[in-house]
Amino acid sequence: MAAGYFSLIGIYAEAELSYPTGNGTDLRLQSICSGGLWGIESDSGDCLKEVAHEELAGLKRHLDALGIKATGFKAAALDAKTVYR
Repeated sequence: MAAGYFSLIGIYAEAELSYPTGNGTDLRLQSICSGGLWGIESDSGDCLKEVAHEELAGLKRHLDALGIKATGFKAAALDAKTVYR
């Protein structure tokens, strides 16, 4: 943050899934995202981490509702990265 300036950002969690299609040898790659929260001030400090944890929890519930077993989810969440798009 430079000279007290901030921007408005959004936070969401995303999982990439692969599953067999057709004859079982081909795999399809699919992304599923949490709902996200937008309009957060970029200088919100710990609030950003809290929102990120809430989004990860929401993504986990979404995967559970779809019957997708998310093995290693907690470890992957701890290794989450910030991506600017």
